[in-house]
Amino acid sequence: MSLRSRKQAAMPHNDPRVVALKKGSKDYEKDAIDAKESVSPRTLMLVFVVICVLGGYREYNRAKSPMHTAASKQTSDKLTIPHPHRDLNPNFRSLLTPDEDSALEFNEADNTRYHIIFSTDCSPFQHWQSYLVFFKAMTLRQAGHVTRIASGCEGDEIKLMQDWFHEHIQGMSSRFHLHLTPSFSGLKNDQGEPIGDYKFFNKPFGTKHWMEHAEHMSLQQSDDIVILIDPDMLLLRPLTGDFSQDRDTVFSPKRLNHILGRKVEHGLPFAQTYGFGAQWQKLDLGKIAGPDSPAKQYNKAEANLYFPVGPPYIATVRDMYQVSVM
Repeated sequence: MSLRSRKQAAMPHNDPRVVALKKGSKDYEKDAIDAKESVSPRTLMLVFVVICVLGGYREYNRAKSPMHTAASKQTSDKLTIPHPHRDLNPNFRSLLTPDEDSALEFNEADNTRYHIIFSTDCSPFQHWQSYLVFFKAMTLRQAGHVTRIASGCEGDEIKLMQDWFHEHIQGMSSRFHLHLTPSFSGLKNDQGEPIGDYKFFNKPFGTKHWMEHAEHMSLQQSDDIVILIDPDMLLLRPLTGDFSQDRDTVFSPKRLNHILGRKVEHGLPFAQTYGFGAQWQKLDLGKIAGPDSPAKQYNKAEANLYFPVGPPYIATVRDMYQVSVM
């Protein structure tokens, strides 16, 4: 910025020294225009409206042009390329090499095998959610296995589900799986008569079925860690059971003095804090969890501190199975 410009910026326009300086400059006429009152907001708005109208009229006439229609079709044809989520593409390959895929069987940092699982039904609606879970697990190089547990598939749905998985997911990693289970959502009264449907039963009972029947899972792998998420949860970084680094972990201030541990181990599961709080204590726990349920043993403060949880649920194989059978 020149000395002259700095002087002008420091002085008001009605200062006589500024006027004298402008009259004595060779850019007098330009300076005189700059000194006038700025354009009014109404004028600016009018100019903006005129530009929009003229632009819209131009695009309307351009779209009607036969040349524009032909050019658009040509561009559209060029952009029509095969993708694994559109058509079966025999050239579809994982972003991981076979050696990289094999090395991710265990987490390198703690030599632990993880099992990320999520429960869905068999509807196409949850295909895209499942695809994103698997795709992000591949791109983030998530260690361990990832399994979609689909409950309630019947008849042709079974083959359609298997074909979809084989076509769109299996090529990403040999550690990605589909596990089919019966439906566990049916509600019955004491006489065994159906009285309703509660789809959320598929999550715990589907988990139990997976732990008992999946080819890549064995209850003998008791030290492995299971991470149960929802299908609409998009991974932003690899999941682990290690929360020892403060820079990677957020603890509620009221829990800082009550931390029981920093790593998932037997008897020490982890979960995300949810807003439901201790409201579950207002439910009929005897009817839901049984008359001798340990849930009845906690006061409100303890319930709010340790049990307002939701997914991700993280526990060892041994503990997760105990939860699923309770």
